[in-house]
Amino acid sequence: MNNVHFKGVTSINPERTSKEEILQISRKIASEKGLKALNMRAVAGECGIALGTLYNYFSDKEELLISTISSLWQDLFQLSPQDNQKNPLFTEYVETLFGNVRERISEYPDFFTTHSAVIANSGKNRALNAMERCTAEIRGTLLAVLQEDNAVSADAFGERLTEEKFVEFVLDSIIMLLMQNKPCDALVAVIGRTIYKRI
Repeated sequence: MNNVHFKGVTSINPERTSKEEILQISRKIASEKGLKALNMRAVAGECGIALGTLYNYFSDKEELLISTISSLWQDLFQLSPQDNQKNPLFTEYVETLFGNVRERISEYPDFFTTHSAVIANSGKNRALNAMERCTAEIRGTLLAVLQEDNAVSADAFGERLTEEKFVEFVLDSIIMLLMQNKPCDALVAVIGRTIYKRI
C-alpha cells in the first residue's frame, strides 16, 4: 500500500484506499493551501480515486472537513516518542507540548481562524461533538500526566479546584496562547505556583 506523507507521494492505491490515507492527503492539502481549499473533488483528485469512491468514506464535504480538523488536532497535540519522558513534571510536559504544537501549527496557516469559520459554517452539533472528542482525549492525557507527577502538593486540589477543572483551564489557556501567538512562560509559572509546594 502506498502511504502518503506531506512532502512525499501525492496519490494512493485506489483499490486499497483507507480512511487514514485520505485524511493524510487532506492534511497535506490543508498544509499547502489551507483548510478552505478542502473539498470532495480536490481530495479525490489528489488521492487519485473517483469522486464516488470518496463518498464511500465521507458522506459530504462537511464530514470530510470535520474529520480532517479532528485529525489535525490529534496530530498537533501528539508528542513525539523522544519527548515522552517517564513521569515528567506536569510543568515540563505542558512546556514541551506547547513548544511542539507551536512548531507544528506553523505548517497550517491561520489554522485556528479558518478552523473556527469552518466549524461555524458546518453542522454545529456534528462539529462540536467532534471537537469535544478531540479535546477530551487531550484533557485525558494531561490529567494522567498531572496525576503521575509525584511533586504535586497533596493539598493542591480540592472541591473548588479539582484536577479535572485545572486540566481544562490549562488546555483552554494553551489554545488561547497559541491563537494569540504568545509564549507560555506565564502559564507555566502559574501552574508551578498552583500545584507545587513552595519551600
